[in-house]
Amino acid sequence: MRILQIISTLNPSYGGPVEVIKQLGRYFTEHGVTVEVATCGDRADDPWISAFPLHVYPLGPGFGKYTYTSRLRPWLETHGRSYDAWIINGLWQYQSVGAAPVAQRLGIPYFVYAHGMLDPWSRRAHPLKYLKKFAYWLLFEQWVLRRARVVCFTAGEEAELAAAYFPIGSWTPFVVGAGIVAPAEPTQQAVAAFVQRFPELQNKRLWVFLGRIHPKKGLDLLFNAFRELRLETSDIHVIVAGPGDRRYVSSLKTLAANLGISSNVSFTGPLYGEDKWVAFNVSELFILPSHQDNFGIAVAEALAMKVPVCISDKVNIWREIMAADAGLICSDDVPSLVETLNKWNHYTGVERKAFSKRAITCFQKHFRVETAASRLIERISREVAGGSHG
Repeated sequence: MRILQIISTLNPSYGGPVEVIKQLGRYFTEHGVTVEVATCGDRADDPWISAFPLHVYPLGPGFGKYTYTSRLRPWLETHGRSYDAWIINGLWQYQSVGAAPVAQRLGIPYFVYAHGMLDPWSRRAHPLKYLKKFAYWLLFEQWVLRRARVVCFTAGEEAELAAAYFPIGSWTPFVVGAGIVAPAEPTQQAVAAFVQRFPELQNKRLWVFLGRIHPKKGLDLLFNAFRELRLETSDIHVIVAGPGDRRYVSSLKTLAANLGISSNVSFTGPLYGEDKWVAFNVSELFILPSHQDNFGIAVAEALAMKVPVCISDKVNIWREIMAADAGLICSDDVPSLVETLNKWNHYTGVERKAFSKRAITCFQKHFRVETAASRLIERISREVAGGSHG
């Protein structure tokens, strides 16, 4: 079987969707499925293209955030029939409305990954953008989802929330789940090199945020909560790792300075490869007090490294974490986060180690990529064998 993944960009700063394609692609390839990727916004000389583990057709440059490219549809018309199915990743950019009509015309079954882009949080946080999206929905996007074989979600809660995003629209939901390949333990040399790069981490208890630095992630909540806990957390240092808009990152650094916690926070920038796993390895707790996250691939990564998590109940896999007792759940507000982190801070070392054991158990049960990938392959195979979509 041959599958084409279509996405706006494979720039790793784009976050979870890129990692989902990478993780699924690795499993698919190992099981005899050919996976290739077409991108709307990337150029052939972008550094992440040659580094990506799948064959990529960069059809950019794309125009603006919408990543419009005139090359997508002609390329699909010429090469699209060589694939059994297409997977369109994300909404509100050109890859969906650009690819879906061509798939219909060629008779190729296509699937859409929502990647959290139908969460009602954005409606509340950005009401003007919501009105713009609603117009776009009425004109184009609802057609894309209605004609997809299925719309893929990474968690049951994400699928439920998506149904309430717009007052009209229908699609066939499919909860695929998501996960990662279990990582290898970082070498002692890698750990030593990491701490040498960031000497302020030595002899500290470490908490880590790793992911895209964006207002919805709730880092301002973490900083304000940390300030309230300052006397309780003098031996704790917070690692903030990830890409983000320069102005927003600067505003967070200013916030940390104004709160008097700059000496307790390190902004490392994006961490990839073994450095990422080292950041988890040296930390006792992963924190994501997000206002909205459909899955949070970094949550699975933390659990895989035996790191308990503190996440808000706006991260759509919070119920699985709570049921496994693999971490702590808070609301996306400062008082709740203060209470939750204070609770963690008063656990004994033995209690924290017990959380670590439950973290890896939770990962193995829920967030191994094999589970989601095999479910998706089975569904794609069934849809391909079933013929045209009625």
